[in-house]
Amino acid sequence: MNKKTIIANWKMNKSLAKSINFAKNLIKNYYETDNNIVICPSSICIHDVLKIFSDTNISVGAQNCFWADRGAYTGEISAEMLHEIGVEYVILGHSERRTYLSETNEIINKKILNSLENNLKVILCIGEKTRQNNNINSIFTDIEECLKSVPKNSFNDIIVAYEPVWAIGSGVSLDPENANIICENIQEFVENKYDFCNIKTIYGGSLNPENSKNFLNQPKIDGILVGNASLDLNKFIKIISK
Repeated sequence: MNKKTIIANWKMNKSLAKSINFAKNLIKNYYETDNNIVICPSSICIHDVLKIFSDTNISVGAQNCFWADRGAYTGEISAEMLHEIGVEYVILGHSERRTYLSETNEIINKKILNSLENNLKVILCIGEKTRQNNNINSIFTDIEECLKSVPKNSFNDIIVAYEPVWAIGSGVSLDPENANIICENIQEFVENKYDFCNIKTIYGGSLNPENSKNFLNQPKIDGILVGNASLDLNKFIKIISK
């Protein structure tokens, strides 16, 4: 099986103490794999989690960043700041930020461009809102608008996370074979649109230890973005150890 990327999005969960405890116990109980493992804690926990994983092959990502390096943007954190402390990845365009904070593709595009300029690898989240609205063209539109003006030499640092919004936190995931087809369609779109044939595509949405292997075994799915199941140490170890 090809090397996969498994990303944990803790969202607004785990205090600093709980984040440190999880990270230390993950190292104690984790059998190293060839897969890429990325942990995305809350911003106030990133620095401490980074120190714990510093001598391991586990990477750390952020759940968001701003589109400028510095300025009068109260409460925001820049990609420059994240890169300086050792963060490698950043999640952008997550449906929860689109829904609750009204983030648009234009805003996400600005964040992507700035993140890439600051040498962060971007995890771009896209996906249809309802199970009935599965028009692949709407996904292509989101990708096109989010990746506007991104230079071709930066596509190696972009992961497209296909997350059907209706599946996030619902306990109902998409059929792995259908997710594989959509990921393949995304890869073909990027190849035709941008002349780049190696874009990484991963799946997210109600993943757990029982179904994750079925997604990881799909040939066109390069990894998974795990939400709720990544908060439970035993569940997450089962997922990454498969």
